[in-house]
Amino acid sequence: MRNSLIVVLILAVSIALGAILQRTAGRPIAAKQHTAAAPTSRPAAKQLWTCSMHPQVIQDHPGTCPICRMELTPVKQTGSGANGAVEIDPTVVQNMGVRTAVVTEGVLQQTIRVAGYVQEQEPLHRDINLRVNGWIEKLYANVDGMMVEKGQKLFDLYSPELAVAVDELIAVRRQAGASAGDTSAQSFLESSRRKLQQFGLTPEQIEELSKLEKAPLTISILSPMNGHVTEKMVYEGASVKAGDLVLRLADRHAMWIDAQVYEQQYGAVNIGANATVRVVAEPGRVYEGQVIFIHPHLDPATRTALARIEVDNTDHLLRQGMYASVEITNSGTKPMKLIPRESVIDTGRRQVAFVSLGQGKFEPRKLKLGAAGQDSVQVLDGLEIGDTVVTSGQFLLDSESRLREAISKRQADLAMPMAAPATEPANPQAKIKVPHTDEIVSAYLEIQKQLGAIQKNDQPVEIAPLLDSAAMATMHAEGDAKTLAAAVAKSAEAMKGKPLPEQREAFVGVSQATLALVRASPPSSKVAKTLFVIHCPMAFHDKGADWIQATEEVANPYYAKQMKACGSIEQRISSAE
Repeated sequence: MRNSLIVVLILAVSIALGAILQRTAGRPIAAKQHTAAAPTSRPAAKQLWTCSMHPQVIQDHPGTCPICRMELTPVKQTGSGANGAVEIDPTVVQNMGVRTAVVTEGVLQQTIRVAGYVQEQEPLHRDINLRVNGWIEKLYANVDGMMVEKGQKLFDLYSPELAVAVDELIAVRRQAGASAGDTSAQSFLESSRRKLQQFGLTPEQIEELSKLEKAPLTISILSPMNGHVTEKMVYEGASVKAGDLVLRLADRHAMWIDAQVYEQQYGAVNIGANATVRVVAEPGRVYEGQVIFIHPHLDPATRTALARIEVDNTDHLLRQGMYASVEITNSGTKPMKLIPRESVIDTGRRQVAFVSLGQGKFEPRKLKLGAAGQDSVQVLDGLEIGDTVVTSGQFLLDSESRLREAISKRQADLAMPMAAPATEPANPQAKIKVPHTDEIVSAYLEIQKQLGAIQKNDQPVEIAPLLDSAAMATMHAEGDAKTLAAAVAKSAEAMKGKPLPEQREAFVGVSQATLALVRASPPSSKVAKTLFVIHCPMAFHDKGADWIQATEEVANPYYAKQMKACGSIEQRISSAE
């Protein structure tokens, strides 16, 4: 037991001493610590070379990348910093297309897209009820949906009760005219007018009736508004009583759009938020409006809440019951830390952003995120206002970060230099299993087959099977497998709905993402016993591009009709079975 303890103590002291010597041996002169020059007693670590576009390629000698034919660049011996920082030559950073943005404070603008339907406004409905007994002698508004204007005749009413009131008005007016200045006569006249107004007659009608010799047989009831008939409850000749509903009118100069907002979108909608509405019946027409009401309850069946938008409809093109596509844009009022959405790397288990430290140094930061908008996302923890984050090229930095970590670990053991054959790129990741790999590769090969054939028309290729299989893989995968599948889905999205020439250009990114997936998780022999990685150096004005196919005969997907055989086999990938 005592001997074992002595051995453990000796090993601990040796490890600590080795760590101190290693830290001292590789340290440059630092401005902050004013340390002396590094001792030269320890031999330098073995120099390695890698590709700026394909960091998985590592060699112990200079040369060209076996994938893209670019010149390999030396790996700096500084490795990763204490916080996992990555240091890359500024020229390489430029070649990687790294772009940055500053963490800012601002209000988050959120846009949601939901379905809705057109409704008539309830406050613009009007019931035509009778206030006297009588009979409908003539019905003018005799069809449901009929348009009416304010002051237009709706029906002629025969009512003895109404006729008596009109005769009373005529008599009182005569009396008031005969005894000018008699206040009591004027009071009776005003009382008779109010009585007829309460029966539903307009001031203009009352004035005309007062000039007659006697009450007419029937009196017309006029429309109080512009609109249309939504309900007709009577026919000509019908007997009606006071309180009966005869007609129901609706004004459509403004309409409601009842949008169905899902539970997870509820927080992005506020009263006053701007909205744009489109309906199938009016292609290209956009209606502008604002959210005027949000229902406090969720529909238990659909898990949606009603958000009501008011839009103008003076041309009466919107009709009750139409379906609508709604975009609601809400700008918050509370300032918060914001970064671009594209700066976030989501692994499924955590969110990471790379912070630029200057001079080619980048540090990964684990983030805690809040609400997400269309272009920005709220940062709750992990970044400060003024930090510079990477918005483009961060996936390459993530690969570089993992690569540098692996190199740092391997360089600690000088007896095992890290190198890879030039003819077979090293894979920094262990073989992993990506779910639905067969479906992804099969869908990719079908697209490659169509693009590789001689173009006969301008019909775009169908991208849905690849999108669906990549989405399923992303949903079920975790960790690195999820990242690989998500890269395929994201690159395939760039081909969706594009013309055929643009699809050929976007297919470069799809091929790169699929190639990375296939190298990490080859498909089964059901797809192909061998996959061929082919490189065309002349594609896209001599920039060069790769793709995968299941046959040795070259079928270049980047050209429409000519040069379909341009390309050479760079690698063969065997199936997993």
